[in-house]
Amino acid sequence: MQLTSLLLPSVVLVLSVIHSCWSADCRQLPDYQPIAPEEYDRRPSSAGDISKNPLGYYASFIPSIEDTAALYPCVSITAPAGYMIEIMMESIVSGDRLCAIDDGDDSVKVCSNGLVRFCQPIPLNNPTYRFFCDDSCETSDVSFFYRLYVQNTTELIQDAQDWCQDRDASEFPSSLFVLPTYVNNIPEDPDDRFQSYSAVVMPSCLFVVMVSLLNLWFALV
Repeated sequence: MQLTSLLLPSVVLVLSVIHSCWSADCRQLPDYQPIAPEEYDRRPSSAGDISKNPLGYYASFIPSIEDTAALYPCVSITAPAGYMIEIMMESIVSGDRLCAIDDGDDSVKVCSNGLVRFCQPIPLNNPTYRFFCDDSCETSDVSFFYRLYVQNTTELIQDAQDWCQDRDASEFPSSLFVLPTYVNNIPEDPDDRFQSYSAVVMPSCLFVVMVSLLNLWFALV
C-alpha cells in the first residue's frame, strides 16, 4: 500500500509530462463544432474551396518539415470517453500522406495516402487529435480537409465495426465533383451518310418512275 502511494504521484507526473510534450507540438485549432449532416454543403463548387465546408469538413494545413518552428494542427472535441468517433481526412493535392493520432495513453497513429478514414472508441473525455504528415511534407505545406463524427447518443451500438461499416466511407469532399456526361462527338463517316441517304432516296425514286410509266401507259391506251 505504501509502495502504491509512493508510485502513484510519479506515474501521474510522467503522464502529465508526456501530455505536455505532446501538446507543445500542437497548433491548436478552434474547438471542433460538428456540422449536422442535413446542413452539409453539397455543392460541387465547394469541393476544393478551403473557405467552405464541403460535406461538413473543415480545412487546415500541415507545415513543411523544413519549417522547424512550425507546429502541427490539433483539434479538440467535446465528447465522452467510450463513444465511437469517425475521423476522415483528405489532402487537397492528391497523393500527400496524411496521419492522425489522439492524445490517449495507448494512441496509435493512422496514416494513408490522400484519403484517411478510421473509427475508434474515444480514449478519454474531450480528446485532442493531432494531424501531421508521415513523409510527404518535406518541401511544402500540405492543405487538407478534416471531419470528425461522434456517435449520436440515440445510436445503440452492438458492434463498433458494424457502426463504422454503416457509415458512408466514400463521403470525401472530392466525391462532390461531377464528371461530365460523355457525348460522342466523333464526326460521322461521309460514306455512311451517303449509304443512309441512298437507302431512303432510291426506293422513293423508283416509286416515282413506276407511277410515271403507268400514267403514260394509261394515256396511250
